[in-house]
Order: sequence, then C-alpha cells, then structure tokens
Amino acid sequence: SSGINAEYGRVEGSAVTVRILHLLANVTGLFEQYDRIAANTPFLECAVKILNEINSVEPIKFDREKYEAGPEGGKFAIRKELIRIISNMCCKRRNHQDKVRHLGGIQTILSHCILDGNNPYIMEWSIFALRMLLEGNEENQEIVKGLKALGKVSELDARKIGVS
Repeated sequence: SSGINAEYGRVEGSAVTVRILHLLANVTGLFEQYDRIAANTPFLECAVKILNEINSVEPIKFDREKYEAGPEGGKFAIRKELIRIISNMCCKRRNHQDKVRHLGGIQTILSHCILDGNNPYIMEWSIFALRMLLEGNEENQEIVKGLKALGKVSELDARKIGVS
C-alpha cells in the first residue's frame, strides 16, 4: 500500500505502522519523561523479534537497485524505526543489551550496516544501535569480535545503488 487512499482520504497499512513506530522511537528516546516505556523489556523483545522476522523473511540486500522500492515504504522504514527503538531502549540498560543478544538481535542489526540506496540512514541507525548494545557489555563485544568480514564494497557496486 502506498500510504494515502485518495478515495477515502485516510492513511493505510504500512504507512500507519511506520508512523506508529516513528512515534514509539521518539518516545523511547525521551528517557527522563518516558522511562517506564523505555524500560519495558517485553516491548523490547517484541521489537527485536519483529526485526528478526522481517530480516528472515526478506534479508536486507546490498545490491538492490536504487528505488526498487520506495524509501518510506513498508519494510524499509519499518526496519529503521525498529532499530531506533532497540537502540534507545538499550542505552545504558545492561539487561536490555543482554536480552537483544539472547534473541539474536546483534547479528540482525549488524546485517543492516550496509549502504542502501533506498534507505540511506539504515546504516547510521544500525551503527548507533551497535554502540548502545556494545557499550560496557563485554559479552556483546565478544560476539562482534568473533565475526569475520565478508568483503569490501566495490566502487561499481556503490554506484549501482546511487552512492558516489
């Protein structure tokens, strides 16, 4: 669904989901005012499980052509907002950092640290989330240290997705 249904003048499907997730990402970032929300472990679990599920159904790909799908549509924006929520909820919360590790969320977030012509900020939010997940958490740091790089992005591949 593209968002606005002209006949009825209402917002549809994924656009509503993205707006709700955007609001929740903003609220979880306001630690002092909304600490009860940011400290809600079941909510964090839900966000991580949804991100893991989206990524397992349709793994994010580096080599997708730019504008193969709209940047604010569906899974692209949903992924970004879920990563924002996870990063906010893990800031200085060791129990949340550990929970994300146990749910396999570190690997999922790492898989989003790529250049994406349709969602240029997914990499930046993923890197920020990793910072929140690794800060002061040796177990989480060990997971990242134990990974091997798969390779480098070629200049041709970067141009293919609109990055020069």
